[in-house]
Amino acid sequence: MAAAVSALREALRREPDLIQARTSLGLALYGLGDLDAAVEELRATLRRQPDALTARLTLAAALVAKQDWAAARVELEHVLSAQPDLGQAHYSLGVVRYARGDLDGAIEEFRRVLAGDPHHQDARYNLALMLRLAQRDAEATPEFLVAARSRSSDRSRWGGAGARRRIARPSSRRFGTTGRRSGETSRASRRTATTRSAAPCSGRGA
Repeated sequence: MAAAVSALREALRREPDLIQARTSLGLALYGLGDLDAAVEELRATLRRQPDALTARLTLAAALVAKQDWAAARVELEHVLSAQPDLGQAHYSLGVVRYARGDLDGAIEEFRRVLAGDPHHQDARYNLALMLRLAQRDAEATPEFLVAARSRSSDRSRWGGAGARRRIARPSSRRFGTTGRRSGETSRASRRTATTRSAAPCSGRGA
C-alpha cells in the first residue's frame, strides 16, 4: 500500500489533474489510516470534480473515522441529494446521526437501508439497537429476532461465526450519563466494531 501511495503521488506530481489517481490516493491513504492526508486529497479531488461519488463517500468515511460528525453529515447529504436511494450513504448517515445522539434520525436512516435491502444484517442489528436505546422495546424485539435468525443462517452456511459487524463506535457521552439510555449506550459501545464501518465498497453496499 505504501508503494502504491508513492507511485500515485509521483503520478500526480507530473499531472495534478488526474482525478482517478487522486481518488485512488485518497482511498489508499484512508486504508493506511492516514486520515488527515486522505481528507486533504479527497477534498482536492472534489474541488476538481464535485460529482465524484467514490471520492465523496470515502471522504465521509474518513470524517466519520475522525469523529468529525458534522462534516461527515454534510458530505453524505450531498451524496443523497444526487442519489436519494443510495443505501450505502443512508447507512453511514445512520451511524453519524447515532453518534450525535439523534436516535430518531438514525432509526429513519437504517430503515431506509432496509427498504432497499431487507437482508442487510448490520442495518437490521443497528435498527434494533436504536429502537432499544429509544426505549421502543415493542419494535426492537422483533428486529433483534430477525437479526439473530439471519446471523444463525450465516453460521450454518459458512460453518463459522458469521460476518463481523461493521458498526461505528459512537460516543456514549452524547447520550448523557444517567438513566437507562446512558447504560444501554455503554453496552452498545462494547459490542461495536471500528469507525471504518462507514467506508464505501463494503460487500453489502452499506
